[in-house]
Amino acid sequence: MKSFRNQFTLSNIFLVIILLEVFLMGSGRMIMIGPMTLRMVLFTLAMVSSLIYLFVKNVIDKQTTILLSIFFISSSVALLRGTINGADNMLILEDLKPLSFFLILIYFSINITDMDRVKIITMAIKTSALTLVAVYATILLLLYFNVIEFLNLYDLLSKDSSFIFRGADGLFFYSGFLYLCIGFIFFMFSSRLIDKLLGLLMFIAIVLSFTRGFLLATVMVVAIYFIFMKKSMSSGILIVLIVFASLLLLPIYTIEIGDKTESDMIRITTFTQVIESSNIISILVGHGFGIGTPERPIHMESSLLEIFHKQGLLGLFFWFMIFYTIIQKYFKACRNNCRDLALPFFLSSVAIFIQTNTNPYMNNPIGMAMLLVTIPALDVLGKWCPTAHNNRQGTISRKQSNHLRVEGASS
Repeated sequence: MKSFRNQFTLSNIFLVIILLEVFLMGSGRMIMIGPMTLRMVLFTLAMVSSLIYLFVKNVIDKQTTILLSIFFISSSVALLRGTINGADNMLILEDLKPLSFFLILIYFSINITDMDRVKIITMAIKTSALTLVAVYATILLLLYFNVIEFLNLYDLLSKDSSFIFRGADGLFFYSGFLYLCIGFIFFMFSSRLIDKLLGLLMFIAIVLSFTRGFLLATVMVVAIYFIFMKKSMSSGILIVLIVFASLLLLPIYTIEIGDKTESDMIRITTFTQVIESSNIISILVGHGFGIGTPERPIHMESSLLEIFHKQGLLGLFFWFMIFYTIIQKYFKACRNNCRDLALPFFLSSVAIFIQTNTNPYMNNPIGMAMLLVTIPALDVLGKWCPTAHNNRQGTISRKQSNHLRVEGASS
């Protein structure tokens, strides 16, 4: 076991910085370094270090190679299709930029290779979630007690596309709030009582964000856990309570978030336009990057719908392979007696795939980062786990003690 001091290595610190930036900084445009965002700079450094490693070691994980190959094939086809269909170069670039973050999987697969790094990821997620709760609560309290003026806050935050205000009462949507949901999962499914209490705090923050997609994803993850993973009499009771609580919250949500008819109609219209524009070729490989719909010429609210429209079944197959890889590695971790540590990573990935149907998280760095750290983290848990290691040590010790008793009896 490494000492606490040894955790503060340059590589560990850099990994923490990358994780905290993605988990906390929303769209990543808050901190600029010249013409580049901090996220771009960190991504570039991560890729350079990865390329140097690959040049020296000349080795890469097989699963990473497979996923990268499918990514390059599906992206190249979409790029070609968009170019053939006359898409604007700027719109093509707008589609490629967030997707290119997938390449950081190389860095994660190289650097997340032991339990210390898995613990670092868990620590970064929990720290980020608590920070988001603290900042959001502080802002709401300062507004409530008139310490800060709403208009001043609006002028400051509305410059960043990560923030969307809900009226003039100070409530706002922040794209980084996704990590309230993920933080809830990591706290609530911990064995420690203090973590479960903090998980309850996360749920309260999710409710107060007044974001339907976040509440839906959180409730569905809990329901999935208790239906498929925890067979007990109390499971059904808890699900009924969750549904009942959600129904009680609906009228409050309706009042606070206002009329969402227009927003819902945009989603329905976008879906209809995607279906109407489909043909045999587009179903298979999409219309290409840079080709949207009249209602949504750039990005759509549903990631899966946008992927189908621009990359077809080929693009959906790529994301299916990511989810399949996560499922495969989760069950491998479970067989390695490491289910408790693997469960939050798996359920967080499920939450992102659910959430991405209402807000585009899966195919941009905010949600993609969680999926990409989950793959190597589950890989580690499938190969080595403290519980499994201790069990094996206990088995060896028992065999050794039995052997000693036999020898003692024979002597």
